[in-house]
Amino acid sequence: MDKPQGENAMNDKILSLSISSPEELEKQLNRIRSSERQRFEYLILSLGGKDLIVQPFSFQDIPVRKLKDQLQMEAIELLNLPANQIVFDFQIFQASKEKISGIFVCISKDYLMQLSTLVQKYKLSLVMVTSYLLSSLNSFMLKHRTTHGRFCLLELCKDANINLSVICERQFELIRRVPFESFDEAKHEIIRSLRSVSSKSHMKELGGIFLRGDVPEKEIFIQDLESVFNTRIQYDEAEEIENDLLSNESIFSINLMRNYCMSLEERKKALLATHLFLSLCLLGNAYLGFKISKQSRTIQTLKSTDKEEEQYDVAKNEVLKNSVKL
Repeated sequence: MDKPQGENAMNDKILSLSISSPEELEKQLNRIRSSERQRFEYLILSLGGKDLIVQPFSFQDIPVRKLKDQLQMEAIELLNLPANQIVFDFQIFQASKEKISGIFVCISKDYLMQLSTLVQKYKLSLVMVTSYLLSSLNSFMLKHRTTHGRFCLLELCKDANINLSVICERQFELIRRVPFESFDEAKHEIIRSLRSVSSKSHMKELGGIFLRGDVPEKEIFIQDLESVFNTRIQYDEAEEIENDLLSNESIFSINLMRNYCMSLEERKKALLATHLFLSLCLLGNAYLGFKISKQSRTIQTLKSTDKEEEQYDVAKNEVLKNSVKL
């Protein structure tokens, strides 16, 4: 289905970037400003690096209304910062009386404001900040629509870390960053993590392991993992992952800017409402113009009729006058 014209127009004004630091952000914005002819107004950031923490959560016997307070305590412990210096967002994937689970992301408020201030220098509105790991997973899961069961995604990032994710029936069993300082150490840490999480899962076998990124000694890496877990490893090309965040089918809704600006969905609705209002105004003006034109023609017709009647009366009086003389 084609998107509304207003939504397409807005999407054309959205710039999406993947970064791991403010320095990288400024470098990319400078490059785009000097080379890009298109005028962007909004910016979406997929943020990697150690400053942003992504964590699955699963709590027993906690009502949904108390979840936010519980996650705030988790973020305080993870970041070692007071509550007023933390920004976090979360998404629930499963909720019942017995269990509530999902994923949450947290970051230092100062770091987030540093990014926002930098973006404002380039006359852009920062409307969304999410995790690069989630953006990549979102792209992967939209691409492999038939992927079911339990699978693992390994992605070597440009900050020399491997994002390791294990998903079972769209529930997160593991999300972590593995330092890639040494090939052997990283490989052993990945194997250890996968064995540990598999021992706790109700599904012991991995339906597939997918690899993204330019991993050194990729062939050896793949062979070792295939022999340990008795499954085939598939290499998966990462495409334009940021564009999938604009999809109506996007799986993740995490946005650390949620409380600081209008969301893209709110902006799109406002833009659509504006277009609708202007269209109604144009229709109203057209109808009013038609009514005025019709009334004007009626008045002209009446004037013309009155003038004809007046001319008839004058002629009639002349005839009567002549008749009297005769």
